[in-house]
Amino acid sequence: MSLRQPYLLRPSAWGRARRLRKALSDYPLFAPPHSKNSAFLDFDSAKENERYFFEHRPERIGALRDLLRAFDVELALEGPGLEAVSAWFPGHAALLVAGLRNKTVRQAFYRWRMPWTGRLRGLNTIFDLGLFFGECIIAKNPRCRWMGFIGAAPGEPLRPEVNIGGIGIDIEGSRRKPYFDPFEYIYLTCSNIQSQDNLFSGLPPSPEMRPGYLAHLVDVYGETGPPRGRPR
Repeated sequence: MSLRQPYLLRPSAWGRARRLRKALSDYPLFAPPHSKNSAFLDFDSAKENERYFFEHRPERIGALRDLLRAFDVELALEGPGLEAVSAWFPGHAALLVAGLRNKTVRQAFYRWRMPWTGRLRGLNTIFDLGLFFGECIIAKNPRCRWMGFIGAAPGEPLRPEVNIGGIGIDIEGSRRKPYFDPFEYIYLTCSNIQSQDNLFSGLPPSPEMRPGYLAHLVDVYGETGPPRGRPR
């Protein structure tokens, strides 16, 4: 007998879901050379994915900007543009991909099982929201930077593919946390909001449902000043 909680999207979200589904229909795919998390790649292949990521960051932010304009939201990494994205986020994050708590969907994202097409097309947008989150933090705190894409060391055997947490791209240098994966954070936040949007959830509203929550996270993880635990 399955103990999984039934899921029914709240009727108040049906209109937003239809509008978002239309906007996602031709959303550009994230398509690195190697469709695997770097943890399971050799050194050179991981570096090829790294180059792809850095070369295509403006393109990915542009794709997200175009989607948001369909909702009259003008994206920016700081100020009113960040606040506008933050206000849009809680009403739409749950609608990007169905079944975010499903292990198959989660591992498709974390393990880069691509292409993200069909019912998984919204994973491209979740990825770009993670990129946006990271870029906002870097804009607020220039000590932060992207890191990751760590494959097997040259000459070492590849790791066997297993279920994994996180996509292997981190932000380094935050006072809040020395290393963290903004893509995983955004995925989990979308998943939590999706649980809130379930008509059967019975959960009280969470902080993630607040319009300013994403901008608050940028303030928290982009806080400037000396690293915590060290003398000023």
